[in-house]
Amino acid sequence: MKKLMMLLCLGACSADTFAQGTVNFFNNSITLVSSGTANSSTPISGPMGSWYFALLTSPVGANTFTFSGISATNYGVVGTEGRFNGGPNVPVAGWAPHESRDVEVAGWSSDLGPVFNSAWLTSPPGSGFFGISSVGTMQAGGFDGTNTWPNTGLFDGATGIQTGFVLLSPVPKPQLTIARAGANMVLAWPTNYTGFTLQVTTNLGSSVWTTSPSVPVVVNQENTVTNPVSESHEFFRLAELAQSNAFSANIVGYATVGMPPGYSLLANPLSAGQTNGANEIGLEIPSVQILIYYLQGYNFFSYDPSFGGWVDASFARTSPPSLPPGTGFFLFNPSSTATNITFIGQVVPGPSSTNTLNLPSGFALIGSPLPASVTNIASPPISLPLIPSMQVLTWSGSDYIYSSFDPSFGGWIDPDFLPNPPPSYEIGQGFFFFNPGDAAWRQSLP
Repeated sequence: MKKLMMLLCLGACSADTFAQGTVNFFNNSITLVSSGTANSSTPISGPMGSWYFALLTSPVGANTFTFSGISATNYGVVGTEGRFNGGPNVPVAGWAPHESRDVEVAGWSSDLGPVFNSAWLTSPPGSGFFGISSVGTMQAGGFDGTNTWPNTGLFDGATGIQTGFVLLSPVPKPQLTIARAGANMVLAWPTNYTGFTLQVTTNLGSSVWTTSPSVPVVVNQENTVTNPVSESHEFFRLAELAQSNAFSANIVGYATVGMPPGYSLLANPLSAGQTNGANEIGLEIPSVQILIYYLQGYNFFSYDPSFGGWVDASFARTSPPSLPPGTGFFLFNPSSTATNITFIGQVVPGPSSTNTLNLPSGFALIGSPLPASVTNIASPPISLPLIPSMQVLTWSGSDYIYSSFDPSFGGWIDPDFLPNPPPSYEIGQGFFFFNPGDAAWRQSLP
């Protein structure tokens, strides 16, 4: 047994033992690390563990940096602000002695945790401080089986990283607001957020945004843009692309939904006001009726100015119904002609977040919290989960259109169990959903 183990080690261990290069992973007094903003910075300070640093390497000229597994923390001693020390003669797996590689150092504040996240290289964290040094090219030290090569400090010599670097805090994210102004909508954001421009899209399922041609006007220390409601729907955000690819904390927009005479099955596509009340989302239309499905029945609401506002089925005064995104409802248009409703508000989910709508077992009247239109209701960004034996009932204006998902029949089927195209989804549409079990509906922006 001892002989066998020795043979295994000779065959599998020796290459790793002798082919691992070493580096000095610390900076010096002329390459101090600072923290701050793009316009102002100061050397890092604080007790040891306040800041972390990671060694990233790449084949020379390839610009494909990956985490080496080597980390360090700050000195934490007064008088050595801006210094970090990961130690001398640090072995680096995969870097052979005397081999040249490109190197850079990533640094971040401790509130982001002690572990380097490779995703930060393409999507910097939205909080804390994070930064990456310039690139140096250096050779690893160590014994290669024949020669012993001296260590090169990452921040030493003509080929190393020549200067310190700044760990930047994220650009503060402004909040964009939207409000009605007659037939127009007014977008506004604080003037103290400089460098941000207004962007627009009609498709939240795409990552393509264009710069709005509208020129902001300053009103009461806010940049304001007043636009007509000229499209069926538009969505807006702020972007600061010159330095940091920063965006507003939210996305706002409007969506115009058709309302024929009689009953329509709708869902509020945008969050507005304090409670998403019918009075806050623009549904105070004389004699309008709203029916919300509840426990196999309906709660009835009507807006009747002659009774002082909102009333229930007994014509008793009541509060306006709350209709947050994700809640479906029937709306009765008392007019003999079709009309439109323009919803204005905030997109749910916000950037870098996820909608989670609980889908309890049985029937529920729901709609997509995220405002988008797709030809297949299961396609992103609507992304209704496919659950065997689930049912979707949409409204034609006079009757239900039935679809069920059944893998044993090959997918979507109609009431006669014949193949059927998947149901589509339009912004502002409500539908009945039958869930044979419990599930969650999750949505996110690209």
